[in-house]
Amino acid sequence: MIYSIIFIYITLGTFLMFVLELWMYPHKEEIALINEQEKPFEFDWITRIVCAIIWPVTLAIVLKHMIEWIKKFYK
Repeated sequence: MIYSIIFIYITLGTFLMFVLELWMYPHKEEIALINEQEKPFEFDWITRIVCAIIWPVTLAIVLKHMIEWIKKFYK
């Protein structure tokens, strides 16, 4: 029972990271310009693993920034 819960938890985190990668990859140059970085943003494997493990925090951060962006967009 506990192993299936852990498996589902990690699977959800992995799926979330996959979706974030798909969502951000086409816009990586734009993100670099916004953040005033020289090279485009990319996830490394450590970041992927950590975010897959703490995916509720990752999801909260993404939703917070998305809500702020929507509020700015509709003002």
